[in-house]
Amino acid sequence: KSWTTLDGLPSNEITALAQTTDGYLWVGTSAGLVRFDGARFKLFGREHGLSGMPIAELQALPEGVLWVKDKRMDRYWLRNGRFVQDTSPWRFIVAGEDGNTYGYSNREVAILKDGVGVNPIPFPVQWNSIAGSLQVTKKGEIWMLVKHQGETVEVWFYSDGKWRKREECTRMLQQGSSGYLLGSDRGGGTWFIVH
Repeated sequence: KSWTTLDGLPSNEITALAQTTDGYLWVGTSAGLVRFDGARFKLFGREHGLSGMPIAELQALPEGVLWVKDKRMDRYWLRNGRFVQDTSPWRFIVAGEDGNTYGYSNREVAILKDGVGVNPIPFPVQWNSIAGSLQVTKKGEIWMLVKHQGETVEVWFYSDGKWRKREECTRMLQQGSSGYLLGSDRGGGTWFIVH
């Protein structure tokens, strides 16, 4: 079975998906955010506290909270059935393979508990324009791929309380026109896409 605008989607262009712990599937589209219960779509917009802009990212946190980022880079938390604007410094949120949820900005990364950063770890440098990706392995090691103006610049690795620049990964990624950090495998290796 497939669903389209004929079934209640506001747009057939899907931009993000997340499932919250209550079982609802949240669907980000180019025309806004909807919640799907398996049969019907419910549209969420300005009357629920959202901007009504196209959705860029969705993250469902283990404690049942939903985080939404729209194309204008405005961010929201779904709490008690209402969306409230996220005023924290976290521009990005990622689910770590260690079971924690992480928020990060251009200055630091932290484990999130109910949307609040716990014991933030400062980055080795403050990146003025961060457009990268962050992954956390099952062991809690943090990999950070930093891009500047669309070009991959550096790969950093955090373990045992220290940041280290991974020169061999940086050189490999700079050979391509673009690179992406995927995550780790069962053997502990870290995977990148280079093209």
